[in-house]
Amino acid sequence: MRHRHQLRGSTHTPSRRGGAVRLWLLAIVAILTSCGDMLEFQPTVSPYHMEFDRHEYFIMAGDTGRINPIFTPDTISNMTIYWMSDDPLVATVVDNNLIGVAEGETTVTGVSIEYQIYDTCHIYVMPYWGVDMNRGYAFDMMVYAHPTLQGQPLGSEHVVAAFCGDEVRGVGEWREEKDIEFMRFRIYSRLNPDAPYDPELKPQDPQYPDEPVEAPEKIVFRLYDHKRHEVYELPDTLLFDGETHGTLSGLYEMKF
Repeated sequence: MRHRHQLRGSTHTPSRRGGAVRLWLLAIVAILTSCGDMLEFQPTVSPYHMEFDRHEYFIMAGDTGRINPIFTPDTISNMTIYWMSDDPLVATVVDNNLIGVAEGETTVTGVSIEYQIYDTCHIYVMPYWGVDMNRGYAFDMMVYAHPTLQGQPLGSEHVVAAFCGDEVRGVGEWREEKDIEFMRFRIYSRLNPDAPYDPELKPQDPQYPDEPVEAPEKIVFRLYDHKRHEVYELPDTLLFDGETHGTLSGLYEMKF
């Protein structure tokens, strides 16, 4: 079994954003007309249709991707798109290339100049996956893993990281020993994994600790594909216990 955050396309239907987009269209008409370009605006419903190949997009800050418009019919001669971003400081489009600028969310709108048809795509920009060692980690654990994506070995376009919530606690590094290739994770925590914890204990129980004890942290593994711009997540989690998981002869299987 595997679970992933799949970037699905969906049929676009006008929403409350439609009014804002129509204002943008009128602005574009005014700009192009003022520049001496003739743009003929048809008040009737266009017989043409344009839809993006996806309406959600996960991209890491610094990465470049592409949103592809699909025209119907595909015999349209002029497929020029005018791009707009609700927040260019999060993501923008330059020369038809989507650029993840900084962590956050925004919506990108593409307008067909010739037929005044448009579609939108919601953009999720993730920060670079790296461990912030300034968070005061005092404990760690090791994982020796064999990760695969849909049954296939990983490539240079893939990165795998260990998370606690949205906090990166470790990033996989490829290693090779005794002709065995594996991914090694050093996962960090601020909590002492040897501290007593029993989820069944209640405050009235004699064995309940005098000092409050936090539950072991759950570690989730996620994979990011730099080419497909998709994020996958393992359904199985590990509790941070300070131990080593997996060996060269029995690697921890990660099936994304």
